[in-house]
Amino acid sequence: MPEPQPTASAGDDAFTPYAAGLRILLEGARAATGQSPKETIWSRNKARVYHYIPVGARRFRVPILLVYSLINRPYILDLMPGNSLVEYLVGQGFDVYLLDWGVPGDEDAYLALDHYVLDYLPSAIRRVLRRSGATELTLFGYCMGGTMAAMYAALFPDPPLK
Repeated sequence: MPEPQPTASAGDDAFTPYAAGLRILLEGARAATGQSPKETIWSRNKARVYHYIPVGARRFRVPILLVYSLINRPYILDLMPGNSLVEYLVGQGFDVYLLDWGVPGDEDAYLALDHYVLDYLPSAIRRVLRRSGATELTLFGYCMGGTMAAMYAALFPDPPLK
């Protein structure tokens, strides 16, 4: 007895789970990221410091400044509702800020790492402290932002860092 041959519709059904992935590869992902409510409290050139709007009472006095990479996009820390470090921290009662360096272009070629660590980062930290009313903060670096945060902390080990 011959084995049954798959029909065209059965073969099509076998590839249905891959259709969405193929569409994303061809057209690009269209996920709505970075949805946590925020306001810009500081800017210099392309760099911005965002303050995330609290959803309840602030439980912790020491604010957190998230420092992201120069190259990647910081919405990785605020992907989408239910999958967001920012959303989680704000929901736990932390006062959360994020330093977004912006998208670098040819006009930024003169900027060296020391500009970011010795100029931009201290200015952003001062603004966060002023805004939060705190005397110290937690500096949380991610990716290359972790390297820059560590450089800053090594150069300026005294408070206001916690």
